[in-house]
Amino acid sequence: MKKKSNRIIRIIILIIIIFLIYEIIETMNNDKEIIKDIQTNNVVIDNNIMQNEDNIVVNNTVKKINKEIVNEYMGYKVVAQLEIASIDLNTYVLENNQNALNKSPIHFWGVNVNNIGNCCIAGHNFNKKNMFKNLYKLKIGDEIILSDNENGTVSYKVYGKDVVLPEDTQCVSQYTKGRREITLVTCTNDSSHRIIIKAKEV
Repeated sequence: MKKKSNRIIRIIILIIIIFLIYEIIETMNNDKEIIKDIQTNNVVIDNNIMQNEDNIVVNNTVKKINKEIVNEYMGYKVVAQLEIASIDLNTYVLENNQNALNKSPIHFWGVNVNNIGNCCIAGHNFNKKNMFKNLYKLKIGDEIILSDNENGTVSYKVYGKDVVLPEDTQCVSQYTKGRREITLVTCTNDSSHRIIIKAKEV
């Protein structure tokens, strides 16, 4: 009886050892796959930061790496690049100039792009790919990416939508509680009201 009991204990110990060896091998294989994937995608890991040529991940938060923006578009100074994937918009933001407004959105009020405060950008709702024709389709939570050559690239999330009269200027207020915000402005189709999109830094 004692021999049988000892034999059972040995079998159990052997099963446990085999199981542990299997787990160690699986972990090593997984680590090899991760390393291979990192090398394939040119990713560098350092102090909980993963980086590749398009994105940077810090504590599971994704931010785009700074990229150089062109200085001029159609004869006007470029101050930023604006990207809104949800409405397929990728356009330049030009200096505050009424003539430039016919070419692309402009920075018309507030702090410089990606600075603390409220950066206000206006654009016509012309039926052109680089204009604000689809601004009204934005939803709360949609991402807006704004890049400039001084502060880099900042991600914003839409937190407010409104339609106001042209004389209502509350949207350009610089009271932002010490955070980065952007306000996008365009006209309704009949130009009687303004569509206002408010977004704050993620």
